[in-house]
Amino acid sequence: MTEYHEKARAIFLTVVMVLSMVGSGIAFSGGAAAQTADITVSADGSTNYASIQNAVDNATAGDVIEVKGGTYREEVTVNKSVDLVAGSGGVILNGSTLPSGADGINITTGNTVGPTIDGFAITGYEDAVDARNTAGDWTLVNTTVDDAVFGISAFESTGNWTIQNATVTGGSFGIDASVSSGEWEIANTTVRNASNAGIAAEDGTGNGTVYNATVVNSSTGIEITLSDGDVTITESTFTNNSIGVSAKSTTGEWTIEESRIHNNSVEGLNATGAVIDGNALYNYWGAPDGPSGLFGGSGDAVFGEVEISPYYTDEALTDLAGVRVDANPVVNTTVSRVS
Repeated sequence: MTEYHEKARAIFLTVVMVLSMVGSGIAFSGGAAAQTADITVSADGSTNYASIQNAVDNATAGDVIEVKGGTYREEVTVNKSVDLVAGSGGVILNGSTLPSGADGINITTGNTVGPTIDGFAITGYEDAVDARNTAGDWTLVNTTVDDAVFGISAFESTGNWTIQNATVTGGSFGIDASVSSGEWEIANTTVRNASNAGIAAEDGTGNGTVYNATVVNSSTGIEITLSDGDVTITESTFTNNSIGVSAKSTTGEWTIEESRIHNNSVEGLNATGAVIDGNALYNYWGAPDGPSGLFGGSGDAVFGEVEISPYYTDEALTDLAGVRVDANPVVNTTVSRVS
């Protein structure tokens, strides 16, 4: 890794850490549950409320609502800037017995509420987390989602939001940031088995950051087609999908670096029609000789307006190979990565 990339990575990691601590307001105490709860919820009714929704309805902006371990079969609408925190013992939101179309957690539209949602397992809903058209700056951390039609939806959102330490399994879209215009961040997150896109951020104007994400066994790993925003993807893995990265007809600047894009059945990356050449340097494409497609290797296929050299020759990202950044490689010099 070059000195420039080391410095850039260090700056990025610092930003992620600060956002984690400040945006969620919890990391300084070792987790949100370490904060003093203003309101407590328990499924057996032994504390302030037996329903999460009743607790939210009676909370004031800035309150910390701690939900004790247990299973809660309800929809939760969050219309205030509160911290909604799962306590110890595991908190499950289960919508399997609710009417069709129920949402697990709905962050309301039409205002600028910025809640923090921390530590929930959400299953059996239409939308596990519905933040469509939100204008506030919200944070979702330490969350698992399965058996939902849509995992986490921030479609057409205009506020700035953060998702960290999330796992989404199944459904149509894992995380949907399409047509959004705010700043967004996805970090330390895994999406599996999405029938459309693991991460969808197409046709948006907001700038996005993806760090240490893994998308596997999905139709498309990450979809940024038609995006006008600047998108930066680092230290991520897109594997065993049909398409790893789709960046067709983008007009914003985008970068994917220090990532593994391999074993995708159709293509690793498609940037056909990108107005600005994409930066896909310093990645592993599944073979020592780099990507196939427009390039001369045998790894995942790459097409479109994109630069790919130098690339890593091994999945451990230790050795680099240098080639011309067009379809006619003329140099292939392997050098050791400097860590």
